[in-house]
Amino acid sequence: MIQGVYIYRKGGEVIGSPLPAFDDLFLQIDSDNTAAGLYFIVDFVNIDSNKKVTIKLYPKIGYNEVETYISQILRNLFNEDFDYFTLNITVKEYDENGYVSDFFMQFIAIPSIYKSYLPPIKDYYFYYYSASDFDKFSKIDGIT
Repeated sequence: MIQGVYIYRKGGEVIGSPLPAFDDLFLQIDSDNTAAGLYFIVDFVNIDSNKKVTIKLYPKIGYNEVETYISQILRNLFNEDFDYFTLNITVKEYDENGYVSDFFMQFIAIPSIYKSYLPPIKDYYFYYYSASDFDKFSKIDGIT
């Protein structure tokens, strides 16, 4: 049976909602199941857009704990405007006998890095000047 599901930063700090999606985040799943064939199926669902990513995780032989990097998954679930979204995470545990248990969590995912908020991309437009050798983002300033 699943004993715990944790989201933590690279340094080991366990965090909750809101999840800074552009930070280095990891998912850890602990189980007390010692049966052979143990694995987990994890669904990440953006409730606002119905985008979904499903992964299957296998622990090392003799272990009942898994961990994986999830930041790229969270980034892929963002809408085109990079606004915050409601994230549902469902973890299902299986072994050689079939389904064992599940675990559900809900978070708000935000477009930020630790202690730094990135503004929504919809507030910016892309500006290109052909005589320059670089591109830049500029704040929308009422240009029609």
